[in-house]
Amino acid sequence: MKYKILLVEDDEFKRKKIQDFILSESWCEKLSTAVSVSGAIRELDDNIFDILLLDMAIPNHDDGADGAQGLGGLAVFRYLQIISKSTDVIVVTQFEALNEGSTVVDIGTLQNLLVNEFNSQFLGLIQYLTDTDTWKERVTKMINTKR
Repeated sequence: MKYKILLVEDDEFKRKKIQDFILSESWCEKLSTAVSVSGAIRELDDNIFDILLLDMAIPNHDDGADGAQGLGGLAVFRYLQIISKSTDVIVVTQFEALNEGSTVVDIGTLQNLLVNEFNSQFLGLIQYLTDTDTWKERVTKMINTKR
């Protein structure tokens, strides 16, 4: 089966690496990208996606003037719930912990939060590391569980 995928990632280097990987895979029918919460919302309003690859630390707006928000990706998750789209979400983060205001949230805690709040749409959390390709294997495994 082939999937329409939305990648939401503000880091240009990471976005390019993930794009190149996804476009090389036989399960990708179409790939769209966004770099912010508002960009993701625009894409979700205008298109239907099967899978969303979502970074958590994204800015609210495309110009990035507000900087990456510690858990900005949560706004995208919550928007999916509001509009009742059944898009499955894979979180891809390169951080071991994220700041949310004055609170630090480690990826284990984040995973538990996502399971509890978004269980029906959340496929899993992957830590993206630049020095290894294990994230690619994990993405493929999560995509294959959808089939």
